Amino acid sequence: MGLRFALRRLLAAILLVCGIAIPAHASTVLDLGNTSGQANLGTTGPYGNVRSYALTIAGQVVNVEATGWRLSGSTVTNAFLGAYSGWGLGVTNRSEGGSSPGHAVDDSNGLDFIALQFDQDVILTQLGLKAVSSYDTDASIYFGNAPGAFGSGLGLHNTNVSVLNAMLDGGFTSLGGTSSRTAIFNAGNQASNLWIVTPYTGDGSSKTDLFKLRSALIALPQPPPVPEPATWVMMLLGFFATGAAMRHRPIRALTVA
Repeated sequence: MGLRFALRRLLAAILLVCGIAIPAHASTVLDLGNTSGQANLGTTGPYGNVRSYALTIAGQVVNVEATGWRLSGSTVTNAFLGAYSGWGLGVTNRSEGGSSPGHAVDDSNGLDFIALQFDQDVILTQLGLKAVSSYDTDASIYFGNAPGAFGSGLGLHNTNVSVLNAMLDGGFTSLGGTSSRTAIFNAGNQASNLWIVTPYTGDGSSKTDLFKLRSALIALPQPPPVPEPATWVMMLLGFFATGAAMRHRPIRALTVA
């Protein structure tokens, strides 16, 4: 779990104890099934292509870059990220010819995944998953922090999976059947600038998960509210009491076993 996530949870706990309400997160749906303005709309195309999106959340513009990838063994390679009207995003990796259902996000020729890189930390809580054929829509969702500036790419092509793992702080699992559905996760409102969506990675060698990424519900982290004066007094008294207790606690000598 990332340090920022732990600090946010600690702050939320302090605010809750002090009786301070945490404001609700304004959110917007990113429609990935809208192909307006998108190039390369076939089932095959240039590997490593980038699809760019922009959305407005509570008056603030958020920019997104989506890319497709494949993990085979321990090696990550870039793939073609297709955009399909009404269906969403799918991945055609270098071992697939683009025929159905191989241009979806699947785990039949290595493990496909989609990276969503944002220009700021965002909260993802729902994904629209479009079922393809009769395959399960089980999914794993990971969050982390992209290296470098937004727009500079992830630098994952032909790298060991350890490079990707070093970017990630944690993840969620969403299990479903063979119908299109909304995957709901991240009840704790974790915010990160990198989100990875992949078929479920917890079933070992089972190769049964396949879908297209239709949409994403995105929110911005809310700044902590400003406490009322009376609440500040309560907090300061609590800090003072804690400090006094620590000051009078006997100091134990450092010993080596």
